[in-house]
Amino acid sequence: MVKKTTNHWVISILSAIIALIATFSRPVEIGSSSPYLTTFLIFIFWYAIFCVIIFVTYWAITRVYPKSQNWGIISWIFALIGTSIIITFALALLVTLIPGGTGSSLNSNQTNQSSQITILQPDPTIIPTNVQPEISTQPNPTPISTVPSLNQVQSITPIQTNQATSTKADQISRAIDYLTPTVKNFANRQIQQSSSGTYNTAQICDVWQSIYNQWTYVSDPPDFNYFTSASDSINNGLKGNCVDYAILNAAVIESIGGSSRVVTACPPDTGQCHAYAEVYLDSSPSELQKAANYICSRYNCKTINYHMYLDPQGNTEYWLNLDWQANYPGGSFFQDNGTIQIYYPNGYHYTSKTT
Repeated sequence: MVKKTTNHWVISILSAIIALIATFSRPVEIGSSSPYLTTFLIFIFWYAIFCVIIFVTYWAITRVYPKSQNWGIISWIFALIGTSIIITFALALLVTLIPGGTGSSLNSNQTNQSSQITILQPDPTIIPTNVQPEISTQPNPTPISTVPSLNQVQSITPIQTNQATSTKADQISRAIDYLTPTVKNFANRQIQQSSSGTYNTAQICDVWQSIYNQWTYVSDPPDFNYFTSASDSINNGLKGNCVDYAILNAAVIESIGGSSRVVTACPPDTGQCHAYAEVYLDSSPSELQKAANYICSRYNCKTINYHMYLDPQGNTEYWLNLDWQANYPGGSFFQDNGTIQIYYPNGYHYTSKTT
């Protein structure tokens, strides 16, 4: 005869084995900041669920068939697993038979969603336009019902800058060290598999989202004019102020094949000045709209904010806001006093008026 405590050990071990299988059947996202803790919590969740299911099964067997107390361990293992499967299947079947057609309606909706996913799966070689993931998860493509609006803040002809600003431009340029292995390897790790391929809008959102989720804001001392390099910010665990955040975003964008710049601005009053990064999208209004469609389907937004710049040759450039205060790529701009300083990774810089 198997003792009651032995049966409890069998229940615990079976629950642990099944929980392990359930936990590792779906791996944790690569971008997760604490994958081991997440995996452990998932295991505990499944372990508790299966403990309850198997214990209820054990209790039901002993009440319905009292002679089961004389079974051996092997018999109990097969009985508990088999009965648990039957009970689970019966409950699932019962749900589908609830009056009102809940199950059939659900299956119909799931079928429609699957067809949409197949049709709208982004081509890795182009900028996708109709993908709607949750902000912190893998993309879950669904079509958007409205076209997002474009909020333009136009930049006018550059103004000559002074030597002090040139020194600052050199410091920011050196800090955007996108050619270092540290920055490149970090950038590659932030790109989701669904965004693979040549440089595209999905990859811009991937790197922005990952840095946004992991960043810890830490202020500098007063009058401390130091620009932390992107590689140092990575080695420091993604910590720093708004300038450090902007520099890291700019460097990561450059390292995956994009073009970026850092913008500094001060508020209309005597408040604290701010810095943010921008990414070059395209020179075509139609491509700008495609990028806006993708971003607003992914983040459920209605407006994309950008700067438009006309270079000396008359070519139009559209630059997307990547501010950490914006809540999504292309979110609202920092309220400046009408003048902004723009710094490029190659050391070029100028002062611009915004309207």
